[in-house]
Order: sequence, then C-alpha cells, then structure tokens
Amino acid sequence: MARVSIISNGKLVRSIELGAGEMVIGRGDDVSIQLKHPLISRKHARLYLTPAGYIIEDSGTKNGTFVAGR
Repeated sequence: MARVSIISNGKLVRSIELGAGEMVIGRGDDVSIQLKHPLISRKHARLYLTPAGYIIEDSGTKNGTFVAGR
C-alpha cells in the first residue's frame, strides 16, 4: 500500500497509509491529514488516486504545494 511521509527538519514526523479515497491536507480540524504549521492553509491541498497513480493538487494557496522540494 502507498504511504505519504511527513518530514520536518530532515526528520520523519509520521507516515500515513493512503487509501483510494480523496484526502485533504491542511491545518484545519476537518481535514484527513492535519499539519499544524502557520504556512499551511486550513485546506491546503488534496491527494487522490487516479488510474495513473496518486495526484496532489494545491487548493490555490498563497504558499503553494511542493513535493520533494519541487
């Protein structure tokens, strides 16, 4: 099963197993993956599975969404 790893300052904070449904990432109380950080929006991005693999999509945030520094 696919996993997403949350890394902060070079250290693994947590690892989350991904399912087939959509997951919302943000600092709000009603999201699937909560990240308590001032640069993260309440509903920052969504992560979902397609036939080609997982896609992460920014929710139009001011700070953007990056994967592996890109």
